[in-house]
Amino acid sequence: WNAGAIVNLMWHACPPTQGDVCNWDGGLLSSMSDDDWNDLITDGGYLNGVWKSRMDDISQYLQYLEDRGVEVLWRPLHEQNQGAFWWGGRTGEDGTQRLFQLTHDYMTDDKGLSNLIWVWDVQDLGTSYGGYHPGEEYFDLMALDIYGDAYSNRAYYDELLVQAGDRPVAIGECFDLPPESALADQPLYTFFMNWAYGLEVDWDGNPTISIDFIQQVYANPRVLTLDEMPGWG
Repeated sequence: WNAGAIVNLMWHACPPTQGDVCNWDGGLLSSMSDDDWNDLITDGGYLNGVWKSRMDDISQYLQYLEDRGVEVLWRPLHEQNQGAFWWGGRTGEDGTQRLFQLTHDYMTDDKGLSNLIWVWDVQDLGTSYGGYHPGEEYFDLMALDIYGDAYSNRAYYDELLVQAGDRPVAIGECFDLPPESALADQPLYTFFMNWAYGLEVDWDGNPTISIDFIQQVYANPRVLTLDEMPGWG
C-alpha cells in the first residue's frame, strides 16, 4: 500500500461445522445440510454464533489495516455459484446471497469496518448470476473468476455487466492470464488477479505459456503495473 499497490484480499473460511483450521478437500470443498445452513443464517443460531466469532477474528487484522489508512478489496465467499464450496451454489433469498449479506452487515455495522471494498464474485460456470445477487447495497464491485472459456465466450462478460449495474467489474482470479484479444473485446475489467504458480505451468506441471506471452500481457497499454501507479494521497 505504501508503495502505491492495491491490496486485494480473499477469505477461504472453513465451514462453521468444523474448526477454524480445515483441509481443502472435505473442508472448504464440502457441503452443509439444510438444517445446518438455516442455523447458520438465523440470528441467534449456534452456527450463526460460530460464524460471527470467525468474523471477529478476521476483523482484527482488517481493523489493523484500517487504522493505518489501508483500503482493501475484500472478496469473501468467492465463486458464489460454485457448489463445490460449502457456501456456494444455493440460490434464492435464504441461500448463498444471505450469508454474504449477513457477513457484510456484521463486519460493517457491528465491527465498524469502513475500509472494505466489497467484491461480489462468481465463476464462469454459467451465466445465471442473478440467483446470487446480494442487492446493490451489499457490493461495490463485481468480479468473475475465469477457469473456463470466458476469454473467448463473451456471454459471461455481458451478463457480468448486467448484474453489476453501475459498479465496476473485474477478473477476481484466473489461472491463465487474459490474452490481448480478451482485454480488447472485454475492456471494462478493472483488474485481474492471477495465481502466480499458473503463469508457466498447468495443474499437472506441464508448460503452458511462454515468458514472451507473460511480458506481452503486462506490457499491454490496458494493463497498469506498480511502477505506473500514482500512489495514495
